Amino acid sequence: VDPTTHFAAVANVDDEWKLVKKAYYKKALATHPDKGGDAAEFRDVQSAFEVLRDFFDKGRVDTFRSTAFAAADTAAAYAEAAGAAGDYQSWDYYADAAAEEVPLYRVEPARSNRSTCQATGEAIPKGAVRVGVMDHESGSYGRWRILDAWRVPSRVWEALPDSGGKAAVEAALVRLNRVLLTGVSELNEDDKADFVAHCMEKSHWAKKIARKAPARDPFAG
Repeated sequence: VDPTTHFAAVANVDDEWKLVKKAYYKKALATHPDKGGDAAEFRDVQSAFEVLRDFFDKGRVDTFRSTAFAAADTAAAYAEAAGAAGDYQSWDYYADAAAEEVPLYRVEPARSNRSTCQATGEAIPKGAVRVGVMDHESGSYGRWRILDAWRVPSRVWEALPDSGGKAAVEAALVRLNRVLLTGVSELNEDDKADFVAHCMEKSHWAKKIARKAPARDPFAG
């Protein structure tokens, strides 16, 4: 991607990020080992994306179109991302994620006492950790569930590492930010610890539902 031309049609860094994410998924699907790609090349794609995602999430970049940004010293950040890279998920996982314009799930402290848990029917107390799903018609998150009543979707628990403990699971959940699950990095330390522990407990995992049809490459003509 040539940053001086690729982002010419967009006006701000948020829209640029959408193009970055689209380019990432396109490359990830093309290089995925499930489809005959090279595992090392695929992990390079993942690591490069993690560097850009971290820069974007932490507000360290005002635009991706700058050649100065492209030439910035990101070697240390890339090395860290490459070292943290774990097992990759299935091609279907990335195809599903690529089809979502915005993260499907959001975790956050309840902003008031007015939301109702879809699982229990009870009010969610202000400040309690809740998880919602994107309503594509309204463009906002809803169908909230208090954390204790939330079943971790297979698309989330499939992204968690089998080893490495809480730190590795937390890192994996943070990597889902702006991709599948947003809000993890915004939680305070206590809420984040509770959320990580909830996701690690396999009794909280939702059953994986078999596909009725194979995943489709969203970039295929």
